[in-house]
Amino acid sequence: MRDILLILFALAVLTSSCNKGCTDFSASNYDDTATSDDGSCEYLGCTDPEASNYWSRAKEDNGSCLYASDVYFFNKLDIQEGFQIEVYWEDEFVGGFFDPCNGGVSGCESGCPSIDILNLQPGTYSYEAFERPVGTTVGGDLVFSGTVSIGATQCRFIVIE
Repeated sequence: MRDILLILFALAVLTSSCNKGCTDFSASNYDDTATSDDGSCEYLGCTDPEASNYWSRAKEDNGSCLYASDVYFFNKLDIQEGFQIEVYWEDEFVGGFFDPCNGGVSGCESGCPSIDILNLQPGTYSYEAFERPVGTTVGGDLVFSGTVSIGATQCRFIVIE
């Protein structure tokens, strides 16, 4: 009987000295004194499943959600007959123009023909436009180049002129 009491006393001492709380240092309610995790950890982050940085463990949104953006290209340059404007985005061909836009361009919803670069993550990107004879993929004149910085949920438009 004495052995059973000693075992129960030892168990009571061990469990009473255990400080329960959140032991995950990445949680917003991390408890550095906790020696045992009690499942109470709370996480801040992006809670929107449509965002590119959605975090399923986040219980409270902290305003950090990022959404893909679009960039639209419009051409205002006159193009010689037999030539086209080819647009390259980060050194990859993304489309071309055979005719200039004769109307005004004042936003991403212009009525002019466009090239749409879809679902870009925030960052800085480079682009180039060449005037080349139709049917060729090298040579020609570089007529437009630059960089564009994309933020979250922004539409950008670039007018080649």
